[in-house]
Amino acid sequence: MFDSLGNSWRPFEGKHYDLARQVTSYWTNFVKNLDPNGRDYNGNPLPECPILDFRLAFGKEVFADGRAQESAR
Repeated sequence: MFDSLGNSWRPFEGKHYDLARQVTSYWTNFVKNLDPNGRDYNGNPLPECPILDFRLAFGKEVFADGRAQESAR
């Protein structure tokens, strides 16, 4: 799904592949650590992405460090 531009018929350039790899790294970091920041899969630091607190539909507020509490909505 991610980082699969090579499978497309569109004429992508190097900058498109760079962005696709960067987005893939953000998602991978988020899945591993609940934080998109860190390094890409080559070990290079990624540009800082702001961390957001998420309000989930079931009324809990989940923070980047994994804590959850009742939402004040």
